[in-house]
Amino acid sequence: MKNKRIAWTLLIFSLPVGLMAQGSGSVSRPTRTGGYGSSPFAVTRSVKGTIVEIQAEKGVVVVQEKNGKRHVLKVGEKTEFQAGKKTAMAGKKHLSLTDFEPGQPVKITYLAADMTITQFRLRRARK
Repeated sequence: MKNKRIAWTLLIFSLPVGLMAQGSGSVSRPTRTGGYGSSPFAVTRSVKGTIVEIQAEKGVVVVQEKNGKRHVLKVGEKTEFQAGKKTAMAGKKHLSLTDFEPGQPVKITYLAADMTITQFRLRRARK
């Protein structure tokens, strides 16, 4: 009888504490970061290669890796264009897709989900 009374007493006193702790781990909804997709954890991939084709009117770039694999990638509204050090466009600001041409070496970071380019970077040609 005494054990039952102790068990009920513990239950009565621990129940409110357990209920209050229930909401303590709540988090707010994730917000958009960077403008790419609805998740701040979007999967990105990178490819190093040579520009094979640019379709500026469609916003499409075809890049070929050394092993021959080709990637067809889309330019997005927030795509960042950059030129690496010691390249022909190194000091130029406000680059766009029309500044690039086939044959140039690039490193492109893109969203794996929809193949949209997040960063388009001109690389120095290897001798």
